[in-house]
Amino acid sequence: MRGEQFKFFKALGKSFVVTDYDELGEQKLGISLKYFLKLMIVGTILLFLFSIPVFVKIPKNIDTALSAFNSLSIPLNYSQNGQIVFFQGDDQKQVTIDLTSNATTLEKGKILITNHSIIQKSWLGSEVTNTTGYSNVIVHKEQYKNAIMILLTFLMPSLIVMAYVFFSIKFFIMIMVLSFLAFVISRTIRFDVDYMHCFNSAVYAFTPALLFAMIVFPYNIHYLFLRIEWIGYAVSVVMLMLGLGSVGYFEKRRERKKEMLDRKRYVELR
Repeated sequence: MRGEQFKFFKALGKSFVVTDYDELGEQKLGISLKYFLKLMIVGTILLFLFSIPVFVKIPKNIDTALSAFNSLSIPLNYSQNGQIVFFQGDDQKQVTIDLTSNATTLEKGKILITNHSIIQKSWLGSEVTNTTGYSNVIVHKEQYKNAIMILLTFLMPSLIVMAYVFFSIKFFIMIMVLSFLAFVISRTIRFDVDYMHCFNSAVYAFTPALLFAMIVFPYNIHYLFLRIEWIGYAVSVVMLMLGLGSVGYFEKRRERKKEMLDRKRYVELR
């Protein structure tokens, strides 16, 4: 396990050195894909860590948004034909929404939302909050903020998994497009490099763009129509071009080199 981790971080360091793309580009496809999936884990962790300041500011942002209203009421018209259960079977996390019930006690799970109350398990038993009249958001904004924060906290593991899957698909498609364009351009200018070398090199060249994009994503930084993560994409494109340029050959040069090697072998055989 430690050996695998060491190999990953060694490859991570090499991905920033274009002269190492000769070695990285020749690796098997499975090794490159494993590197990409592990890199996405690192990127998702960075996304989570750099999202914490944004998450902490949510209550303040809600206050700021609600301060623009003199009054705000939400009509609560609903009907339900069955329970909705989150984290079913885990008494420490289970949240049940049953708007057909008028229960006042919590038999299992962490939270029960009923027709007129929210029942939450506590150290002393159950805490019951009456929700009658809670359609007035301004009056009960503290309760709304707490409910939103509790919901986000419970959903955090699912949000992290969804972020991993979404960004993995997004960046993999970008790598596919980048490697294909690099291959087409190289063949157009008669530069000798095969597609698998382009794809593997693109996986490693995309490392700085991926990590930078995950770090800045929570802050949505942009200037006019330009987004700051485009800087990382530009750096990765340049690194890929330099990396491929250091390992490939223009066809005429390659033919001359092959001819010189053939002559050398012919002389040695004589």
